[in-house]
Amino acid sequence: MRISTLERLILAEITKPTDRGQQKSVGPSQIGGCPRCLGEALALRLPEQYPDLQHEENFGLGSWIGSCVHFWAEHNFEIPGAIKEQKNFVYHLKGYGDIKGSTDLYVDGHIVDYKTLGKYMYDECCLQYLLEPGKLPKVEYRAQQHLYGLGWELAGYPVKTVSLCVIPKISNRKEDIKFFTEDYNRAYAEGVLKRLEKIWQWVQEGKLEELPIDDDCYRCKRVLYR
Repeated sequence: MRISTLERLILAEITKPTDRGQQKSVGPSQIGGCPRCLGEALALRLPEQYPDLQHEENFGLGSWIGSCVHFWAEHNFEIPGAIKEQKNFVYHLKGYGDIKGSTDLYVDGHIVDYKTLGKYMYDECCLQYLLEPGKLPKVEYRAQQHLYGLGWELAGYPVKTVSLCVIPKISNRKEDIKFFTEDYNRAYAEGVLKRLEKIWQWVQEGKLEELPIDDDCYRCKRVLYR
């Protein structure tokens, strides 16, 4: 085998689609984020109404690294009583379908999600949690975790706290692995779902382009025609 052939094979393995990347239905990680992005994800269920929208097969090394970390944790962590990578039903969105979420770790009422972050996002999360301890940083992360909590509660499990285990992509200090924790709040999760209902209603009414864009949405900023 030529080295050039081997290089192509390795690159193909790194960049081939994953189950996470091919997810067609919206999940908890999207529901608390940018309204326009969420609206476009929802609108994929209405191809006749929005024929120009297509599912994006995005590849990013950041996401690939995150998938590797999740795979390693799932197959190597030995934590007593742990349930790893379980998918739970969260909500049925009328006219759209079921919303489900896969949780990284559940142990005795505590839910943990792993986040591998670059320096900018890592520093932002640390600062937000410092300013508001006991409240998960980043609205999309907070919404995601409380929706996971709702899913476990609906499945009949007790839920006490929701947490982020934040792992910086570049660091040689174990002290830089941070844990952010908040008490589970069902009312907050239900509020997030009400927002989802409103955005879905706008999409069904043909008002996708009227949905606002988050100021810090990286995806929207890189789409030049917006």
